Amino acid sequence: MAAYIWRMKTTLTFLVMLFLAQVQAQVFTQGAKSAAMGHVGVMFKDEQSLLSNQAGLGAMKNFAVLAATQRRFMLSELDAVAVGGIVPTRSGTFALL
Repeated sequence: MAAYIWRMKTTLTFLVMLFLAQVQAQVFTQGAKSAAMGHVGVMFKDEQSLLSNQAGLGAMKNFAVLAATQRRFMLSELDAVAVGGIVPTRSGTFALL
């Protein structure tokens, strides 16, 4: 019985840590356009879609480069920087963030 309780505690701890890591990973630079629209970016079909709507990359027809920075709570320790590029080809659109 003690082994079962220990295994359940370990599994629960692992799942909670996994969930918290996923939630923390979602905090990233959204770009000024998305921030101005209340952090809603699912309708973008331009280079901003690299940050929030990857399906919108299919509408890209030209090469594009994106650079975005964000400072949270006026602390330089919480700066986030994102640089990305989009290359549309005949077989699809390739992007790197």
